[in-house]
Amino acid sequence: QYKLGQKWIHEFDKSCDRGIAMINGHYLVAMAQTFGTVGTTLKIELVNGTSFKVMIADAKSTGDSNYSSWGHIKNYGVNILEWQSVNTRNGYAVETSSNSGRNEVDVSGDWFHQQIRTITQTGQMFSFTWG
Repeated sequence: QYKLGQKWIHEFDKSCDRGIAMINGHYLVAMAQTFGTVGTTLKIELVNGTSFKVMIADAKSTGDSNYSSWGHIKNYGVNILEWQSVNTRNGYAVETSSNSGRNEVDVSGDWFHQQIRTITQTGQMFSFTWG
């Protein structure tokens, strides 16, 4: 997350939509490793037919007690996407409510209370070497 967040700060225009950081038209998200690695791009389609592009910016922690191969298990189901919200105080992308305790992301309108119908990998925008 840190490396991609730094790339967003220094190499891109710090664009965002709905309070979610974006790179090249892709919303930055955290997802389980089932869906890819940091830099993997995907198309998300909701059950209402709305679709949008995302890029994995962070991996959900496999060490969390509520981790599953699809995401974090919550009382309402599985949390597949975690949005990388824009922290305007510091000017960089951070995870939203799950880590920061704040929810600055606007998922109203066509995204509100929607389930995911399909997730399709569309490519790899960046590759990072960890270590």
